Formats: sequence, structure tokens, C-alpha cells
Amino acid sequence: MTKAGHDLYYSEAKRVCLSGPNAQVSWASQAWLTLGGCLCKDEAAEALRRAVIEDQTAIQPTTAYLYHHVVEAMVESGMRNEALGLIKKYWGGMVDAGADTFWEAYDPNDSRFSPYGDVHINSFCHAWSCTPAYFFRGLKLTS
Repeated sequence: MTKAGHDLYYSEAKRVCLSGPNAQVSWASQAWLTLGGCLCKDEAAEALRRAVIEDQTAIQPTTAYLYHHVVEAMVESGMRNEALGLIKKYWGGMVDAGADTFWEAYDPNDSRFSPYGDVHINSFCHAWSCTPAYFFRGLKLTS
């Protein structure tokens, strides 16, 4: 299954995972194929670097759920500094925006973003808020 996933989604030419009929690049695809063991460590790090750090057109997450898995994929790929930077940018961005708990959905470019169509329906004290503590304590991810 992992070989089939690699062969189906990983582009040797672009060195990223592509998905859907339009061969889109998304943070999610890189994370899922990394965590699923479809990519070797070097391929995963390169794909994550290209999609998350370099490609401004890649489909980005807006929820802590997917940010958690992107951070986890980075850690598994040996990208500890980049993972820490992403934690600081995403969860730290909420703190900078005045949050005293972590939100379910956060878009640094749109503070009223909601996947439900109304910001009042969002969870403003969400379970995925534990991500920074999990990585800082459990994996000793520090700067």
C-alpha cells in the first residue's frame, strides 16, 4: 500500500506529492504521505519544504488539526527547526491576535475565518490546542 501511495501521488519531477484531477499541491498531501510511510525521510523533507515553505500557491490548512499533522510530519522528517517555526507562526499567531485559548480554526490573514460559514460557531478552546505542549514536552522540541 505504501509503495502504491508513493507511485500514485509522488512526483519525481516536482519532488512533491500531487493530488486530485488537477494535480494540486497541498500541505495535507505532504503530511499524510509522510505519516503514512509512503515517502522516505529525504523525500518527505523535500516535499514538505517545497509545499509548506516555498510554494505560496499550495493549499494551506486553516485548522489546528491539520497544522498538528504537518508539524508531526516535519518532526518525523528531521525538520525540527521548521516544525518549531510553524508552531510559533500558527499557535503563536493566535496568541499575538489576543487568544487566551487556542482556536479550532485560525487564518492569520482572516481573523474571522470559519469553516462553518460563521465565526461564532468555531470552537475557541479546542482540543488541538495541546499541540505545542505535546511537541515541546513529549519530543523536546525547543529552539
